[in-house]
Amino acid sequence: MQSISTSLIIAAGSGIFAMAWAAGIGSSLTLFAIPAIVNNGAPADVMWRGLATAAASTIFIIPYTVAFIFPTNAKLLAAADEKSREKTLSVQTATGLIRKWGQLNVVRVIVPMIGTGLALWNFCL
Repeated sequence: MQSISTSLIIAAGSGIFAMAWAAGIGSSLTLFAIPAIVNNGAPADVMWRGLATAAASTIFIIPYTVAFIFPTNAKLLAAADEKSREKTLSVQTATGLIRKWGQLNVVRVIVPMIGTGLALWNFCL
């Protein structure tokens, strides 16, 4: 059995922690910021000028995920299926798919950040 290096454990753990942190920030925006904006009478032009664009950019990740991430996930999951005892992907192919997934995931991370930036910029106008 191959052991996992400490640096890999630290890198993976840091990435998982960062994603949890980002999920918490997104949840905070939804649970606290949006109700405060709506309940405190923000003018209509403020609510639709930037917030609609911010919302659209964030919702964009759903069709993007279905179109680009799901096919990559399906290939990786099929190869990892324990019922299939034979090796279906070479290490090189699996590594390539994981790299591709990482590159595709960058878009899923950046687009909601752009949406958040648009929402914040909207209030500074």
